[in-house]
Amino acid sequence: MKMTKFTTLLFLFISLFLSSKLALAENFTIERVSLGNTQLEPNASSQTSSISSDGRYVAFSSYAENLVSNDTNGIDDVFVYDRTTDTVEIINVSNTGEQSNGSSLYTEPIISSNGRYVAFSSDASNLVPNDTNGVRDVFVYDRNTHIIERVSLNNSGVEGNNQSYLLQYLLMEDLLVLLLCDKFNRF
Repeated sequence: MKMTKFTTLLFLFISLFLSSKLALAENFTIERVSLGNTQLEPNASSQTSSISSDGRYVAFSSYAENLVSNDTNGIDDVFVYDRTTDTVEIINVSNTGEQSNGSSLYTEPIISSNGRYVAFSSDASNLVPNDTNGVRDVFVYDRNTHIIERVSLNNSGVEGNNQSYLLQYLLMEDLLVLLLCDKFNRF
């Protein structure tokens, strides 16, 4: 079989691409990030994670109550682990520091490429004022300002009457663009 110039270039590109990936893989290590600030073994499971583009920050959900001090709500929470400082921060708290009163386990938390923003869905009704719809909403937490915002609202700020989920996202340096599923919401 005679290879065309295009086929030869394509083959060369794929070979270089795969060999570069294999070379990078040799430098990878597996690291456990669901340890708490005290480096104690978590007392429950952790799951659903995402990582910032530079690999420094990992957002994840966990039922563990010993990852941060004073986690007493008895339900799953969203956390960010900083691989540089070996610290864990709880994310699903209100602007006044009140712990979540509802589950945040339905979709993986999504962290922006620079680790500043974390998006997640939650059944909690106490993360922001006037959350009275009694259904799952989508929130974004700004780790720099420690402000949480509900983003599953219509253009007029009206909350939906049905569940909201994170479907897809686009991560940019200081921007987190979310595509929400509000198929059944009637705003």
